[in-house]
Amino acid sequence: MLTVKAEDKGRPPRSSVAKVVITVTDVNDHQPQFVLPLRGSVKENKPANTFIMQLSATDRDTGSNARLTYSFENNQYKNTFSLNATTGEIRTKKELDRELQETYVVKVRVSDAGTPPLYSITDVTITIIDEDDNCPTLDPKEYNVTISENSTVGTSVIRVYGKDKDVGAELIYAIQSGNTRGAFQIEHGTGKFNYNQ
Repeated sequence: MLTVKAEDKGRPPRSSVAKVVITVTDVNDHQPQFVLPLRGSVKENKPANTFIMQLSATDRDTGSNARLTYSFENNQYKNTFSLNATTGEIRTKKELDRELQETYVVKVRVSDAGTPPLYSITDVTITIIDEDDNCPTLDPKEYNVTISENSTVGTSVIRVYGKDKDVGAELIYAIQSGNTRGAFQIEHGTGKFNYNQ
């Protein structure tokens, strides 16, 4: 608020004052900007509506020009994740399986409510954390091997191979049955069979 005085040149001078109120209205001239980090993670097999992360953004404008709305830039993952337009919370819409997809890169937009609205677009990376939810498998299911009856102790017979889809799974091999009189030994860490008699 300003005070303005007008004065004449008379003797004595006469004057009067007035108050001037100047309001500066905001112009929508700043794009909203996302705040780091833009990475989130969630364990696989969690139920729908599990919280993953919350986006955050800032806008140097004021009023409605700084009122922000979050949205997905496209519908690529609309059945996989939900995004709260007001809070920026990202949640799951279904159980996720790391063995099917380990990482999602989701394009998101933050827009202000100015006229016209300004916006920013960025990539958000969501990583699915592995859980031990897969049984190891042996392939093939049956091995047929022939050895000589006069084989020496320690003779390598065969090696079996197992697989586990879980991350970092370490397999331990053991003979479960049929090893009459301990004729064979298996190396627990490799699956290698040796003649033992």
